[in-house]
Amino acid sequence: MKARSAGASKVNTLEVINVGGQRTERKNWIHYFETVDLVIFIAALSEYNQLLAENDTENRMVDAIDEFDRTINSNAFFGRAVILFLNKVDLFREKVHVVPIESVAEFQDFNAADYDPNDVVESGKQYFKDKFLERDDAKSHRMIHTHFTCATDRKSMEKLIEEILSQEFQGHEHDDIGML
Repeated sequence: MKARSAGASKVNTLEVINVGGQRTERKNWIHYFETVDLVIFIAALSEYNQLLAENDTENRMVDAIDEFDRTINSNAFFGRAVILFLNKVDLFREKVHVVPIESVAEFQDFNAADYDPNDVVESGKQYFKDKFLERDDAKSHRMIHTHFTCATDRKSMEKLIEEILSQEFQGHEHDDIGML
């Protein structure tokens, strides 16, 4: 990405490291992030009723929320800027009408009336956003920016990422970004 700075062009580095995959591999990546200024964490909204491939008793959304907690509250990322992409909103939009969120044991506390009783999709999006954000131990030291995304919508994703990067890189001489 190129950014203008006092009449001169500068180039910032964007390094993306995908640490997704099986949980047994997750402990091996933390050392890659010693100089990270911004963490982008991606979780699939549509997986609220699915189980992990490597553990068919654990809910994928619960695992994502727990991993978000461990990641953003680790010493390596404490106080760092965080962007949370709650992805697959297109699949989520279809699924919530077929598999009610509250029908999943881990999310029986969901009540659309707590958000928007007329819109279960928006209520569900806000509910899961709250589930992630309540795990932030550094609320007074950082903001977590949340975006609801559909990664297969390439144009929207390109625009969103460009907007995010242009905002985050403003005023920085060098930045590294980690994407989870």
